[in-house]
Amino acid sequence: MRLKQKWKRTWNFQPSDCAHAYGLNGKNRSRSKPRSMIDLQFSEQALVELQRFIRHYEEAFFELYQDSGVWSEALIIQNYKASAEKLYLTILQEIETRLSSKKVLGRKSKLSWQELYFYVGNRLIIVTWSDDQELKKRFIQSIFIDRKPIIF
Repeated sequence: MRLKQKWKRTWNFQPSDCAHAYGLNGKNRSRSKPRSMIDLQFSEQALVELQRFIRHYEEAFFELYQDSGVWSEALIIQNYKASAEKLYLTILQEIETRLSSKKVLGRKSKLSWQELYFYVGNRLIIVTWSDDQELKKRFIQSIFIDRKPIIF
């Protein structure tokens, strides 16, 4: 993973063919129109924070199983590396899902920044961002992930 890599994805929803076939009226008709999506741009700091968490996650289990004497320690370490990659992608997808729509439910305002708290599995994720309404962009400033202690 490169640190300077920008992770950005845009989704555009198209009207449902079913909605047109059934001729929905009133409130339901507004659901069939495309929703306006906002581009997400992650700052380098936010990506570094997320990558640092994943690296520490991998290193903790690597140190735990490195010279354990278990016959399958290489397989266990490989599984934790795959688990770390899956966790990384899950967190990014969850951030994208929650912040790409125009309205974000559950946000808290702090001066010109917004905060969102949510869980991925048992981990608390706190994301701070700012909006640029004219450009329809949302700038992710930081990502904080609550660490679960590893009990030996």
